[in-house]
Amino acid sequence: MLSALSDWFFGGSGLAPHGYCLLWEPALVWLYALSDTAIGLAYFSIPLTMMVLEKRRSDLVFRPLVWLFAAFILFCGTTHLLDVVTLWTPVYGVLGLVKAATAVASVSTAVALWFALPKFLVIPSVAQLQEANAALRESEAKLAQAQKMEAIGRLTGGIAHDFNNLLQVIVGSLGGIEHQLAAGRSEKISTAVAAIRKASNSASSLISKMLAFSLKQTLEGVMHLGA
Repeated sequence: MLSALSDWFFGGSGLAPHGYCLLWEPALVWLYALSDTAIGLAYFSIPLTMMVLEKRRSDLVFRPLVWLFAAFILFCGTTHLLDVVTLWTPVYGVLGLVKAATAVASVSTAVALWFALPKFLVIPSVAQLQEANAALRESEAKLAQAQKMEAIGRLTGGIAHDFNNLLQVIVGSLGGIEHQLAAGRSEKISTAVAAIRKASNSASSLISKMLAFSLKQTLEGVMHLGA
């Protein structure tokens, strides 16, 4: 039983090697041998590349499909290398088993690919990602501008409130001065004059701060444009 099975796998049961079909023409034999060897080695290199990709890209969401595809490629490479062996040795039983395994792997991979196709189709392209990034940057710029305008609005409201208080002091003090002058008590206007002077100094300080802030914003804008 085992002897018959071994003979079926490795002995070829009287079958001739593939080179016999090529009439042992050296050019044809070596063309087949070198071509199948190159194809087989290339097939074996693909799973190695996929292993490196899988190790470095741990975020891959189709990992089972990647390994299934790698198994299919390995079986294909083994088939080509066995084709080289069968040029001289009729191990067609082993070759047949590998071909059967290749068929199972290829059908499984094809079915898995068809089931995964809808997921592949929703993956955004490079152009779509670029458009999304551009839209995101535009939204961020608009948000920053809106926040800046909101801050300027709050600043303007605060400045208007401060100036209104200062103007009320000045207007009230001027009214007191007019009242004292009308009553002939010019010596009593010093308090009102001092209040006006204080309010004027506060207004001057506020204006200096506004100018400094404006200069800072201008410089930041120039630097941003330069960058």
